[in-house]
Formats: sequence, C-alpha cells, structure tokens
Amino acid sequence: MSNTLAPKYTSLEEIPKASLQRAFYRCNLLIRDTLRATFRSGITLDITYRKEQLIQLAYLLKDNEARFNTAFKADLGRPELEVGALELHGTISECIEAWKNVEKWAKPDSVPFSLNFGAMSPKIYKQPKGVGLVIGPFNYPVLCSIGPLIGAIAAGCPCVVKMSELSPNVSGLFAELWPKYMDLSYTQIVMGAIPETTALLDLQWDHRSTVVGKIVAAAAAKFLTPTTLELGGQSPVFVDTDMDLRLVTRRILWAKTINSGQSCLAPNHIFVPLSQQEKLVEAFEKTYSDFYPEGAAKSQSFSRIVARSHFDRLKGIIDNTKGDLVCGGETDASQLFIAPTIVKNVKVDDALMKAEIFGPILPIIPVKDYQEAIDYTRAHEHPLAVYAYTNNAALKDKIITETTSGAVDINECVLHIAAPGLPFGGVGQSGSGAHTGKYSFDTFTHHRSSIHNPGWTEFLLGWRYPPYTAKKMKQTASSSPFIPVPRPGLDVARITNSRWLTLKTVSVLAIVATVLATQRHSSFLGGILGSIRDTLRATFRSGKTLDIAFRKTQLIQLAYLFQENEPRFIEAFKTDLGRPELEVGALELHGTIGECVTAWKNLDKWAKPEGVPFDLTFGVMKPTIYKQPKGVALVIGPFNYPILNSIGPLVGAIAAGCPSVLKMSELTPNISSLLTDLWPKYMDIEYTQIVNGAIPETTALLDLQWDHILFTGSSTVGKIVAKAAANYLTPTTLELGGQCPAFFDTDMDLQVATRRLLWGKTINAGQSCTAPNHIFVPVDQQAKLVEAFKKTYAEFYPEGAAKSESISRIVSDNHFNRLKSLIDKTGGEVVCGGDVDASQRFIAPTIVQNVKLDDPLMQGEIFGPILPIIPVKASLKAYFVLGIGLADPEYQDYQEALDYTNAGDNPLALYIYSDNAALKERIIKSTLSGAVDINECMIHMAVPGSTVAPTLTAGAYMGKFSYDTFTHHRSSIHNPRWTDMLFGWRYPPSSKLKSSASQGASIPIPRPGPGIAEVAGRGWLSRVSPKFISVLVLVTTVLIMQQRSSSMGGILGSNHP
Repeated sequence: MSNTLAPKYTSLEEIPKASLQRAFYRCNLLIRDTLRATFRSGITLDITYRKEQLIQLAYLLKDNEARFNTAFKADLGRPELEVGALELHGTISECIEAWKNVEKWAKPDSVPFSLNFGAMSPKIYKQPKGVGLVIGPFNYPVLCSIGPLIGAIAAGCPCVVKMSELSPNVSGLFAELWPKYMDLSYTQIVMGAIPETTALLDLQWDHRSTVVGKIVAAAAAKFLTPTTLELGGQSPVFVDTDMDLRLVTRRILWAKTINSGQSCLAPNHIFVPLSQQEKLVEAFEKTYSDFYPEGAAKSQSFSRIVARSHFDRLKGIIDNTKGDLVCGGETDASQLFIAPTIVKNVKVDDALMKAEIFGPILPIIPVKDYQEAIDYTRAHEHPLAVYAYTNNAALKDKIITETTSGAVDINECVLHIAAPGLPFGGVGQSGSGAHTGKYSFDTFTHHRSSIHNPGWTEFLLGWRYPPYTAKKMKQTASSSPFIPVPRPGLDVARITNSRWLTLKTVSVLAIVATVLATQRHSSFLGGILGSIRDTLRATFRSGKTLDIAFRKTQLIQLAYLFQENEPRFIEAFKTDLGRPELEVGALELHGTIGECVTAWKNLDKWAKPEGVPFDLTFGVMKPTIYKQPKGVALVIGPFNYPILNSIGPLVGAIAAGCPSVLKMSELTPNISSLLTDLWPKYMDIEYTQIVNGAIPETTALLDLQWDHILFTGSSTVGKIVAKAAANYLTPTTLELGGQCPAFFDTDMDLQVATRRLLWGKTINAGQSCTAPNHIFVPVDQQAKLVEAFKKTYAEFYPEGAAKSESISRIVSDNHFNRLKSLIDKTGGEVVCGGDVDASQRFIAPTIVQNVKLDDPLMQGEIFGPILPIIPVKASLKAYFVLGIGLADPEYQDYQEALDYTNAGDNPLALYIYSDNAALKERIIKSTLSGAVDINECMIHMAVPGSTVAPTLTAGAYMGKFSYDTFTHHRSSIHNPRWTDMLFGWRYPPSSKLKSSASQGASIPIPRPGPGIAEVAGRGWLSRVSPKFISVLVLVTTVLIMQQRSSSMGGILGSNHP
C-alpha cells in the first residue's frame, strides 16, 4: 500500500523556542487547558454554538469525501463503497441526528409526580461533564473516533481526539482540515503513537472514550475519571440451517470480510450442528464465488491488513489451525493481503479460538447441539455481539435469554450499529458504556438532580429538626412506607431450594462471614470469598435470576427484614454511631423500605424490552433494547449510612437480577452483625450474601473478578477500588463526596434557611457525603447570617448540644481527633459550639465565621459537624482571566466563591439559598456538581425519580437509576430476508451502481461559514492571532516525533502560569 499522503512531522527543535514559549505562556491556550478554558468560559452551554460545530463537522466529511477515500485506500486498502457506507455517511448522519435533537436532549427532565415532593419542582439538568478525551482505533478511524466526538460536541464538552498512528493518512487529513472547519478552542486533533497516548493519559480529563482497555482504565483510576470502553471480543454466530442458506452465508461473509475482518463486531466463529456442517459449507463456497468471481486477490472489494505485525499474527494462526481449509488461505506479505478464509471442523481448543481473530478468517465449529455452543459462550468473556440465524422462535429466545453480549442480531450481523436509537457498547470484557446518537450525548453529560423547596413546606417537614420530641418521633414512625403485599413467609430452607446450597452450607457460610475479621491470610480469604462469589455466579448462570417474580419476592423479603426488626436496628445504630431514633427511622430504614417497594411496584415496567423511535430504513428490523443483568456484583458500603447507602444500591442489583456480595463497614460492627444474623432468615443466600471484615477482606474481594462494583466512601479508597476494577475492566459506580458548598443570599427568610442548613450539617454529626461543607456569604452580610444561626442553634439545642439527645457521635477515635484538630487550628472565630468530649466521641455542632480559603478547615472535606462561613467579595482579575468581561455588579460578591468552587474537584452537591432568580441561574450554569438544591439541603436524595450521581466519577443510583446501574441495555435487530432488496448493494463485488446506492443523508442546512475565523468569532479565541492558531495546528502534527514524555505532558497539558 502507498503512503503518499503520510504527513511530514516536524521536531520540536525546529520550532523557534521563543515563539513557542510566547504562544504557550502568554495565551494559556494549548491543548487540554485551551479546552478547559473554553469550558469554563461558558460558551459551550450555548446550544446554537454546539449545533454550528456539528454542521461544520458534517460538511468537513462531505466536502472532502474524495480525499478521505484516497486516504483510506492508502492506509487500509479500503474500497470506496466501504468508506462511504461504513465511515463517512454514517458519521454525517450522526452529526445530523445530533443537530436535529440536541435541544430536546439538553432540556431538563422532570421526574414523576410525588405527593410529598411535587412542591419542590424536582428536575434533572443536563450539563456537560467537562473536557473529554477520545482515543480512536485504526480500523474505523472516522466512525469510532469522530462518532463519539459528536456526542461530546452535542453535550458541550470540549474534547481532544487522539487519532491512531496506524492510519497516518486519515489522521493527517483530519489534522489539515480541522482548523479550516472546527473551532480549535473546542475540539483538537492530536496525533502520535504510544508515547503521545501515554502523555495524554497522564493528564486529568473529565471523561475518556477509548478502545485501549486495561491501560486506559488504570490511568483513569488515578484521577477517578469515568471511562467508556469499546473493546470487542469473540462474537459467535449460531446457525440453524433450516432456512435460506444463500441469505445466511451472504450476510455472514459480508460482515466477516468488511475491512478485511478488522472489525470489533465481526463474527469470530460459527457454531453449527455437526449433521448440518457440510450443508453450510457448500453454501459458503457458492457465496464465496459470487463475492470474488476472479479470486479474492484480484478483487477491488477487499481491504488489506493494517500492519506487518497483524499480518504475521493472522498468517500464523492459519498455519497452525488443525481445521480443514474450505475457501481462501492465500496470503501476500508484500501487499499485506490475506484472502477471506473459511475453515471447517475447528475444535474449541484450536489455534483459531485462542483469542479474537480480528481478521478475515472464519472458523466453523461443529457441535452436537446448540446447548453445547451456548455453554461454551457463557463460559467465556461476554462478546460485543451474538448473532443467531434461525426461524425457530424457541431457539431464538433461548439464545437471547441464555447468553450475554453487547448486542444480539437475529438473521443479521453488525447492522444494529447503524439502527437509530440503539446503543453501541459492550458488557464485561467487551466494554462498558455506550455511544451513538443520544447515548453518545448521555455519555458526556452529567444528569444533575435539583430541587427548589419553597418556605411554606416547613409545616410538612418541620418534624426533622431538633430537638427530637415524642411527637416528632410519632410522626416519623407513621411515615414508614406501606408494604403492599404480605410477607411471602419463606424461611431460608424453602427459599434456597437448590442443588448448590444445603442447610449445612448455609450455616458454614454464616460462620465464615463472622470470622473473616480475625483471619488475615490473603490466600485463605481469597479462597473463601472466591467460593462465595462462585456460588452467586452459579446462581446467575442457572437462569434463576431472570425470573421477575423471584426478584420481586426478594425485594419484599428485604423490606420486611427492616420493618420487622426496626427496634433492633435502632439499638444497633445507637451503639455504633450514637444515632437518634428519629434519624435511623427517617434517614435509613424507611427510605430503604421505600426503595424496596418502589422497585417491587415498577420492576415489570423497568425490565420490559424497549422499542426505539420508528426509522424508515430500519423499522422493519424491529430494533429493540433488551434489559439483562450484568452478572455478579460487589457492593462496598460505608459506615456513615450503613443501610441507606449499602442496602439502597443492593436493591437495584436485586431488581436487575444480579447476584451480589455486600461488604459491610467494619466501623459499624453491631449493624453489620445484625444484618449477618437476619440475612439467611429472610433472603436467598444463593442470590445475595453479606461479608464482614476490614481492609484484608475488602482487598481480597477486590482481587476477584466481578461484573460490576459499586463503592461508597472516600476518594482515597475510591482510587484503590477503581485501580483494582481496571485489572478486569470491571465497570464501577463510585459515590465519593467532596466539599459541598452553600451559597447564601441573606435577602430571604433566614429562619427557614438556617434551620434547613444546620439540619443538613448536623444529621449524623455531619458524617454525610452530601452535608454542606462550607458557606459563602457576601462580606457585608456575614453578621446578619451569623445572628440567624445563633437563634436557630438555641432552638435546636435549648439545653446545650452536650445534653441533646438529637446529636450523633463521631464514628471512631481517629475521626474524632482529626475533627478536634481542625477546630484547634482554625484561624476563624467560633460563634456556636466548639465543645468536645473524647470519652463520648462527642463534637458539638460548631459554626466558625471569618474563615479564609487557605484555613485548615478548607484543606479537604470536613465530614463532621463543623461549618465554616467564608465572607467573599469580588475579584475583578477573575473576570479578565476567564475572558468574559466584567460581571454584572449584582453578582460580584459571588465571583470569588464561584472561582474557588470551580478550581477544585466537583462536589457531590451544591446548595443555593436565594430568592434571586438571576443569581440562582448564574450559579447553576457556572458550576458542576452531583446535585443542586435551591433553598434546601440533601432532600434531593429522597425524591422519587431523582438520583445520587457524582460528577467526578461515573454512575448513579436510587430507584430506577440503581436498576439501570446493574442492567446491561442490549441492542437487538431481527432482519427479515426480504430486506436484501434494500441492502443488497453492500455485497461484493462492488460497483459504481452499488456505491451510488449507498449515498448518505443530505445535510439539512447550508454550511455556517468558510472556516475557523468565522466559527470562532463569537468566542474569546477570536482575540488570538492567526499565527498562534498555526502554531497549535503545527504542534498537533509534530507530537509523534517528540518522545520525551515530560515535554509532551507539558505541551498536552499546558498548565496555566
């Protein structure tokens, strides 16, 4: 293959250093930090701006289709028909779909009406996550690199695209065209090989979408960056020969040979009953002759292998197979050519079956029956797709039900990726997350829960405030959710009715769960915990958890476990955390019972397969999204809310059909012990298990492979969990916390505001991940706010905090000493509280005024009952740095607070106390957080339909969000035979007539402008010189020649001076 278009790279030494330094440090606009500055400027919140970029991108591809055809021919030997149909036209359609729908996608979502919370106007805002990184593959350098980027652009996320070094002509063409069409302050192309990719991965991003699996996942774990991984796998084909074999073999051979088999979705191997193998082989031989009448080597419809190393690998497995060659087998190293090769009588231990083939070789494996094929598939990692060719409805349902894969196509291969409305993504080792269409938009979008609580609701929720009187206790008790069905009444002997677990085994497992804390030998722990995991995996593979009625029984059993044992849990909470009874009922038990009941009521609806909006081209294929459990899950719970934040997520796993291990916190031994005692009396322990212990037990659990991990706790431990999960490419949900700020405007009802805020800070002695960490207030309003807090403090604790029965205790001596030290070291002034008692691990609610941003109280999340008040004023310099001009004087007292908040990690929640609509809107748009509450604290967690969704990491839970967390959304199409009259143009041999039939969609509006100068005219990039823009483009083309990682990191990161 010719590389005539390969770009010429220039070494950094050839660039005048003084010029480069001036460009880097004067403008602060290189690569990632350029994009981050764009994000913080707010320009990407403008939907019109995003739409303009989408149309520009569509025209970039459409205007230059001939040049892309030439580049693909040089890099991959790709036929023109393939380039148009599989790369350019689909990507242009993605741009158009996003352009048409982005207003609807970005619109805030309401949640189902709730009698208790409807007055709070709960909604979910759609906000861009931040700066994204897309690492593209060589095999589909447009579809799988630019395709995900479309979602980032639509979502408002500035993004870097790292193009593959194995497709240098396509990459070089993009680097040349990008500044002529796209705003370089919004999206950038970076080229290079492993050193450049490593340098990119050493930087912090807000989301990564990639095909380089474990290395990327491990790098992302260092920063807790959410990732979307599209990886591949051994996608099997099940063939029932009692159908039109000409149709079957044409569709399979086409899917196997596009891009010379270098497709993550390509069928990897075929299972066929032994008695029908020859019939299938005969049909393949006829189809092979139809596709390549003059032989594959002379065909203009067949790509080449991308590199010599790939060629040698593929030739090696052809040479080593013990199967019988049917078609093909020819190779030519000088042309990197391997003919489409079909091999029959292949055994499952053959050289062809050791890994994903990723080339034009198709093994046929004869099996005694389809169950043997299903068992083999289930025993290996989940593939990116499963293909079934059959007209037998029972066999089709069996394959769909008993296998797990990214997608499942019936009587078709690969085409589901093109069906509008279906997600493209893997499960397990074949990937995590999804993209295409709205799924790409959602991948780069944070769904931010919000409530706005008016003052008059105090008469409904006033019972929550201290002091906790008998009347308030009665109100709380009466608020326990009603369980709508009688308890099933099944004891463990009847529940576990199974071939795996005897009553003796149940007793042994219960003992093991209580002795793990004293047994520290890692291999022993690994064996015991591995046995528990394997028990749950056997349950999953049995198909038992697919039964919705079984799941619903478990949910009701769990609800009754808490309702019938409420006094025992109240006592355990008192012992472990000193928690008042009202808090235990309202914030732990009743909410968890409500989660069980919500899941029980809605599970049939949640689990029902979904259709997609009708599409004229693909509607006949019945595109469907099946809901399937991911597999066996691990939930690691925290000490501070050991029921709500441990059992709450577990409810989602149970509802989804995922057998699960729940690791309880060692800091709440009485609660953990009580759950361990009650679990086998209520729950099927083949389905869910409780494990107790400390760091060794958690480490041993993380050394095992799981299908999903959900962790609630600190960022430090979160990184350990993420790193362990990366070893197995296990998707994770991490709920970590952070410094949740409160913005206070005193021009409102201060009694209501301070009651709500002090309550949010002091429940569970401030040991809450969503507790307000600090307050920002204009300097001239601080005294007014402090006075209101003093009155509320006296109301909450009329006899003093030390005598109050409404305050929890600190969980451990370590935490107590840390908090006491913060009080001792603060440079602020204590205005309320400050009392401590080490013997009781008691720290009074403490309010501190005149706190500075560098105070010890502000060095990390406080996670205790200490509330700093930070007086702030305007910082005119900040407005110039952001490049957005002077703010309205109305907002100047909050700019310092906004700048501080945005400079740190995104908090789990943000609170705004104000009746000023303009101020509220500004704060919401200028910040990013898991949730945002207006004139309220923490209540969003209790709103049905809302979510606990951190922004620093990925995932969400509560209600249906918990169910979706543990559920794989599996795309499916069922293509009837007659559609080949519509799609017959795809089959070789290609021709001009077939190429004309594959033309893509028209772009619905004229191109907005001729190039970057006009595109960027509204943004602050317009103030940058054209010479600097040229330098930026040049840098992206020279990176491959620069191998010093520290230098590359500086260029790619370009920290602000």
